[in-house]
Amino acid sequence: MTKKAFTLVEMIIAITIFTVFIGFAMSGYLVFHRAQQEVAISRSVLMESEEILSVISSAIKADAIF
Repeated sequence: MTKKAFTLVEMIIAITIFTVFIGFAMSGYLVFHRAQQEVAISRSVLMESEEILSVISSAIKADAIF
């Protein structure tokens, strides 16, 4: 009567492979998250610059700036 079970070596190999996979997945997620933050900052700067240009344009049209 033999019991079928995983050996310690098989468990260590499985855990190692799982850890490497999780490492790659986390790395990809962090790169994606950082890119999202950069896009959000860029959008914020773009919207602010458009608002400033709108104010300047309105002032020029109203002859407030010489």
